[in-house]
Amino acid sequence: MPISSGIPARWRDWALVGLDLLILATWVVLPWFWLFGPHWLRLGPVTLPLPWYIRLPALPLVLLLLRLGLRHRAGHMAHGLMRLAWYRKLTLATASLAFFLGGGEFVLHLIGFHVELPRVVFEGRQDPTHPLDIAVDSDAELLWKFRPGAIFAGRVINRLGFREREVEPVKASGVRRVLCMGDSVTAQGRPCYSELLDRRLSAAPPTRNRWEAFNTAVYGYSSLQGLRLFELRGRALRPDVVTLYFGWNDHWLNHESDRQQMALEVPPFVGRGVEALRDKKLFQFLVWALNPMEHLMERMPLNKSTAIFDPAHHFVPRVAPDEYRRVLTRLVREIRAVNAIPVLITAPRRHLSTQLETKHYAYTVEDAERRHDDYVRLTRQVAAAAQVEMLDLARIFAGPECDAYFHTDGIHFDFCGTEATLSRDPDRQPGLERIAAELDQKIRSITQTAAWRAKEKREASHPADSKE
Repeated sequence: MPISSGIPARWRDWALVGLDLLILATWVVLPWFWLFGPHWLRLGPVTLPLPWYIRLPALPLVLLLLRLGLRHRAGHMAHGLMRLAWYRKLTLATASLAFFLGGGEFVLHLIGFHVELPRVVFEGRQDPTHPLDIAVDSDAELLWKFRPGAIFAGRVINRLGFREREVEPVKASGVRRVLCMGDSVTAQGRPCYSELLDRRLSAAPPTRNRWEAFNTAVYGYSSLQGLRLFELRGRALRPDVVTLYFGWNDHWLNHESDRQQMALEVPPFVGRGVEALRDKKLFQFLVWALNPMEHLMERMPLNKSTAIFDPAHHFVPRVAPDEYRRVLTRLVREIRAVNAIPVLITAPRRHLSTQLETKHYAYTVEDAERRHDDYVRLTRQVAAAAQVEMLDLARIFAGPECDAYFHTDGIHFDFCGTEATLSRDPDRQPGLERIAAELDQKIRSITQTAAWRAKEKREASHPADSKE
């Protein structure tokens, strides 16, 4: 029997209206708790984390039970706001959103889903602190870059910020431009192989045009840094051919992957939103689903049988194998989008140095050699899958007749370790000269291909796009 006879009807109605408003407010507020979490429950000296997906159903469901109890005790004459269609629709919509967010977070947490997203920096607020070297500056988006005017390994960094002769960023009319991208192998030399290539192309142009070549390589760069560099600056240089020499730094081990460390520069209002959402598993899943490149491989546990690191730590490749493949594919696509011809170069090696273990770039020398050979195979696979021109230096330099080209580290060439101390440029650099010669031959063959004729045809049909 309802016990509402002693309670005025209007008070019963107002009590139900108040509970209904509180229930609705709870459903509306819960997503904000999700956005600005996590939260903690303090019980005296003990502080417990309170996951949002556990708190989600608690408060509104408790309030709903209270309402049902009050409604039962008040009798059928009290309805509150539930009888209003707009209230039922609004409550259903907000509750559905809250359950979607909470349920999604709970399921993704249960299966252990996690994606590391890059840091965010606000436009115009990049952190200039912590320079890495007297010739290198920190950079939020690229991690580091050369400082124009500084001296690095016996060469002055040019105005563009690369270890290369001075070049004009705006391509002259009618000139064909070769852009050599890569890491320290491309940036090393006195001069670099890009300059040796430039001399060859200038002396005997492959076509009736005037040709030039220069590098935009930086010591220590991975393919992911190369992709970001091309997006930020490479497109504007309007190259006709772009050579890509990566694959060493990608498989070196680190506590964090390059993608974790590399920031995205965005407007302040976007940056604040991304920073608020970056730890939410639903947001991570959305980014992963829309762009698979954001999905990083799991951290690899240390192989204790060959451990040279602290077994309590975990290490990952700077660019994991699957991501390396995707990055190279993306680079090829970006280069073709500016009507340029990409050329993938495989990185040859000799026996690697134990310094890699000392620097914690690899667990062992054998591990480093195995990983590098795997990345060479990945480069070949990308070239085949995307039908890209490839200069397979790993195959060309495989024979013992090429042993003298290499520096003692098994990675670089010629005088790499002593370039900073040389009083003048050496008369010969056999390794770098051979690379320049192979590239010169490759570029000449490219100008005879259907891809080059298609490029010229596109330029003829869109002359404004090829003007500088």
